Amino acid sequence: MNGSPPIKIQPDQKESCCNIKIPTDDELFALNKMREIRSMVQKLKSRLLKSDKDTDMKSDLEAQISALKEEWKGWEQKRDAAARERMRILGHENSEF
Repeated sequence: MNGSPPIKIQPDQKESCCNIKIPTDDELFALNKMREIRSMVQKLKSRLLKSDKDTDMKSDLEAQISALKEEWKGWEQKRDAAARERMRILGHENSEF
């Protein structure tokens, strides 16, 4: 993966009384996937700007970008679910939701 390095838990990051990492491993995994997708989209957009008259290439690049945006939405939902679960474990949210 080019660009920013993956997010990692630092040894001095706080943990709760429940020994839960903040952010959790699930949150970190989703965030890192989202960073990968963002990097891929940026590269595709750059190629899209450089593709002058090749409409087939433009159409292919736009389709790839669209697919990555859908993948992003899925990882965003997983990240949100992991954050809600962390909040539930810490007692900040009800488990009824």
